[in-house]
Amino acid sequence: TKTVIGESTGENSRKVLWLSNDELAVVGESGFRVSRFITLDADSSETSSFEGEIEDAYNYFALYPYSERVSYENNKFRFYLPTVQSYKAGSFETATFPMVSKIGGEDNTLNFQNLCGVLALNLKGEETISSITFSGKGADGNHMVVSGPFTVDMGYEEFPTMTYALEPNKTTPEISTYHITLNCGVDGVALNGGTETPFYMVLPCGTYTSFSVVIVTTDGEVMYKQGTKPLNIIRSTS
Repeated sequence: TKTVIGESTGENSRKVLWLSNDELAVVGESGFRVSRFITLDADSSETSSFEGEIEDAYNYFALYPYSERVSYENNKFRFYLPTVQSYKAGSFETATFPMVSKIGGEDNTLNFQNLCGVLALNLKGEETISSITFSGKGADGNHMVVSGPFTVDMGYEEFPTMTYALEPNKTTPEISTYHITLNCGVDGVALNGGTETPFYMVLPCGTYTSFSVVIVTTDGEVMYKQGTKPLNIIRSTS
């Protein structure tokens, strides 16, 4: 589970690294049971070894992060993107960045592929930020779903994609799934004058033809920013 952003490796490029105690959801081809695998390796590594127990199978499928809400049926993982993410200095919140992998035969190396991209907001000023909320619309003018339940078909050939999955007995997405809020904690995050402070949010891939960002300070001030140019969130590759 690569769960923290590493040092810069070039212009607009940074590695995503594993942390100790990261957890994977792993299933055999029967999908009989979702097993939890955990790493005890040191923090901030590009590769990691995981251990756990699972039934014997020829093919195995893995999803990061593990959660008791993760399920597997008809060759698809079902998982949830949180509506509220917590601020983490220099990175995104641990266990919010979904990835999948699959192996077969005698191979035991999982090469994970990311399902989402990351939006970085660089803010300057003297305020203390309490929360940042993002929402966006597609080419049809409708709100795009950015949180809630999703599925990923593990039959993919080259790149995996995730699809919004309606909750049982629902015909439309919940209103809460149209936004993601970055919670900056009780004390907030103080900006540093003219020096940029980055805030990272994990978002589903896609083109947001318009979007809005609502920033709330600890003093109760609300700043509203409207993006009128398309924002293209792409699947990160490392």
